Amino acid sequence: MLTLQQVTDTQIRAVWQCLLNREPAESELSAQRRFHTEDADPFARFAEEVLRSPEFANRFRRVGARHIGADDVDLSGSKLVFIHIEKCGGTTLHKMLRTQFPDIEICPERFDGLGDFTINELSRFRLFSGHFDFAYSQFIPGDVQVITMFREPRSRLISLYEFWRAHRFPTNNPLAELAKQHDAETFFNLPVVLNHPSTRDAMAGQLLRKGRKSIVDVSNILRSSPEVALGKAISIVRQMAAFGLVEDMEASRRIFNKTLGLKMDAVEPQQVLSQLTRTDRSLRRLPPCDMTDGLRHALDRLVQIDTALYKEASAIFGERVAALQGA
Repeated sequence: MLTLQQVTDTQIRAVWQCLLNREPAESELSAQRRFHTEDADPFARFAEEVLRSPEFANRFRRVGARHIGADDVDLSGSKLVFIHIEKCGGTTLHKMLRTQFPDIEICPERFDGLGDFTINELSRFRLFSGHFDFAYSQFIPGDVQVITMFREPRSRLISLYEFWRAHRFPTNNPLAELAKQHDAETFFNLPVVLNHPSTRDAMAGQLLRKGRKSIVDVSNILRSSPEVALGKAISIVRQMAAFGLVEDMEASRRIFNKTLGLKMDAVEPQQVLSQLTRTDRSLRRLPPCDMTDGLRHALDRLVQIDTALYKEASAIFGERVAALQGA
């Protein structure tokens, strides 16, 4: 008879830090908190799963790279960097991109740890795909092409809120805990939410940030000089090899394939909350948010720069789709 036992967040974080040298994401915490087991220790089973993961295998390869000789380093090779903005279809694109590169050529870092790699180590990989700030791409050696995905900013925030509040169990994410305590309108008016980098013009912020991810205070360019910030973000978008829109994943896939010389097939959308609540017992199904005038106003306060950035990106995207269809 199978019983349901729990692996604690403390245990999960300890294993992640020890074996993978990073903090787990909230989605990873949710996925690993519970294990079905009969007579085995659930913690041991969880640790074994991490040990067998491709990321751990890649980490060992990365450690071995510290001993490679200068003759084995190629600082001029082509590199593809996918800047994964949260709740912008990144997991779906990541799954497609992985089919185009051997595992050994895919950097295992998916979060904020690119700074832990030496230039020699970075030179070994051809695909970098993760929640990196754009600034990190400037330190990767070689012929670097940068891509990203954008999403209508208000929809992105609602998706983020609904994902956070769907968690059944306590998390180590303060915003997720607040989302479970408040309706959407109240949540998006909370001071901590109004100034958080995950919610305050987060798309532009990920393109512009050159330091620690921190509160968007009055000294941040997003607040001190919003017009300058928008201009810089648009300039970065125009420099990118390509970008896509969540609202048209199929056209995005075709643009990436054409521009980058890839042959990615379409895949089912990943990390869709309605699907996750059927397969992940740590997530619960809740009714969607109602878009009230008050909620719309609260969201608009948070995405003024992102809205203008998305409008410009949409126009460029439309031109590229038209060119692709006319080719």
